[in-house]
Amino acid sequence: TFASKVSAVQDKYADNSIGNVTGSNAVNVFLGIGIAWSLAAIYHFFNGTKFLVDPGNLGFSVLVFCLEACACITVIVLRRGKLVGGELGGPMHLRVD
Repeated sequence: TFASKVSAVQDKYADNSIGNVTGSNAVNVFLGIGIAWSLAAIYHFFNGTKFLVDPGNLGFSVLVFCLEACACITVIVLRRGKLVGGELGGPMHLRVD
């Protein structure tokens, strides 16, 4: 987001921009999914029907998400070492695109 970019440029260590990205993504997901699911649950409750959700490929999706999250955390931890010197900074030849 624009606010994250501005925060990354202005802050010495860019910690606020990481928090902003994490926070805005959490709000988007929890409100976006939470409101829709809450409305569906209320609708089915008042109509006397069951609110059934087909799980589909949920297990695979959760597995892929967890693997990618572990990979991202590993990259961030490795970039904090003395070789690079920071998650968002450091030498250009060690940049992860």
